[in-house]
Amino acid sequence: WAVGKYHVSYQQVYGWYQKYRKSGNDPQSLRDRRGKAKPKEAWTEVDRLKAENRLLKAQLLRKEMEDAYSKKVMEIRNREANDSSNNKLSKN
Repeated sequence: WAVGKYHVSYQQVYGWYQKYRKSGNDPQSLRDRRGKAKPKEAWTEVDRLKAENRLLKAQLLRKEMEDAYSKKVMEIRNREANDSSNNKLSKN
């Protein structure tokens, strides 16, 4: 009846049944949680450390990019200053 009611294949319904039985008949095991984060109060110490690690890596990458950008700007300014000093105006 589930195949007809939900318009899915028999294999899909059987997969749901196996998942339901494996979880100890917990209906919450069949909920679709894709794209949903755990609430922060449910985080374990490992989850907190992983989140902190990701944040620190992102901050480090941002700092490296800012440093590279400032070096490039200084290089361009120096190049422009050298070019302008080499191109002296000649009198005709």
